[in-house]
Amino acid sequence: MNGTPRELTRNHSRLFQNQKYVYPVVSRRSRGLSIGINISPTCLCNFLCTYCQVNGVYRQQRESHTGTLTVDLAVLEQELRKTVAAALDGTLFEIPEFAQIPLNQRHFNDIAFSGDGEPTLSPMFRETMQTALNVHQELCPETVKIVLITNATTFHLPQTAETLSRMMEHHGEIWAKLDAGTEDLYRRINRSKVPFFTVLRNLEMMSQWKPIVIQSIFLSQDGVSPPPEQIGYYIDRLKHLLDIGGRIDRVQLYTIARSTLESWVSPLREEQMEAISEQVSRETGLTAEVFC
Repeated sequence: MNGTPRELTRNHSRLFQNQKYVYPVVSRRSRGLSIGINISPTCLCNFLCTYCQVNGVYRQQRESHTGTLTVDLAVLEQELRKTVAAALDGTLFEIPEFAQIPLNQRHFNDIAFSGDGEPTLSPMFRETMQTALNVHQELCPETVKIVLITNATTFHLPQTAETLSRMMEHHGEIWAKLDAGTEDLYRRINRSKVPFFTVLRNLEMMSQWKPIVIQSIFLSQDGVSPPPEQIGYYIDRLKHLLDIGGRIDRVQLYTIARSTLESWVSPLREEQMEAISEQVSRETGLTAEVFC
């Protein structure tokens, strides 16, 4: 987002005009306006990433599994229609927090399932996805994608696979997390009870079916930057996906941009991220984009 005020790309607040589920953001990785859908009102997630921005009362909800998991589909549809219409007719950019976006960068690029948890864990993932697909098909031009931002832990489940099949038939795109090349680092960074093997097999399965986007964070731990061997193991995972016929559209490399759960992690410098990107591209042939 060259030329876009930096604070806009770092503000991914889920609060927008008292709406419950739908929130527009200026997204670095979308390179424009992204309309987010948050179907995780209790922050339901099977990761507790060290760099996660969900904290305070939201973290307590996640750890205690309190609150309702129900999504009001009528409210979701109403909010999505209203926000999409405002993005398409330009009235969204009359709102103060979006008025600073340069005219040539007011691209409405996607509707993204993201929010405060892992979207595919919602018991209403299928119904909410169908609602979004209906609105997308009715209101959006073909240039607007449906994006799922996911930790890739549930692709193997029949209900998730069925929903993703519908999404991919309607100009969908999957942005899947891969933050480590080894089990040990996965446990330290993502802190999940889901086996690393499950994530890797799901990435294999999905990339062999449809092209995917890989999202990966690199950060400093206790003031120590990622050692060369850690980067090498990560690149080996990407190579493996390609070797088995997996299709990776691009790799999105990013570092910490907002406050995190843990004080012992910190962002890398832009030149460090660029060096990792160059190594990934050189050794895999993939397009690796940096977002700092």
